Amino acid sequence: MGRVLCLCWERVWEKVDVDDLGMKTNYGWLPAMLETASYNDLMISEFAKREPTNGFTHMYPGSVNTAMVFPSNPILEVIIRIIHPILRLFLLNDSAQSTDHGDDIGLKKFPAADSMTPEELQKRLWNHTLQETSIS
Repeated sequence: MGRVLCLCWERVWEKVDVDDLGMKTNYGWLPAMLETASYNDLMISEFAKREPTNGFTHMYPGSVNTAMVFPSNPILEVIIRIIHPILRLFLLNDSAQSTDHGDDIGLKKFPAADSMTPEELQKRLWNHTLQETSIS
């Protein structure tokens, strides 16, 4: 029996393009950023089905206000220091506990596709991943 914890930002993109899994034809930084969170949700759910004796948790504790916010590039540091007061409105305090901000979404807002149920999409992404990562 094992435990798996996946830390990944929360999904804001609910539709997955089933005709372009892996984003081979429509790759861009924004779709990649948005769809990977959905892929993680689907992946963790499929792992949980396949390994029922293991515990799987997928969580996003939120952005944290740490020293990592300030880049080492002096120009970027000046820009960040200017906009940091605005950023602080969206960042959690260092001592914030994720349990104060969590929400068990279950299958609410689970990634979907127009023509598939979430379970079918999950299986399709799983098979796509196996095909792309298998060594023949």
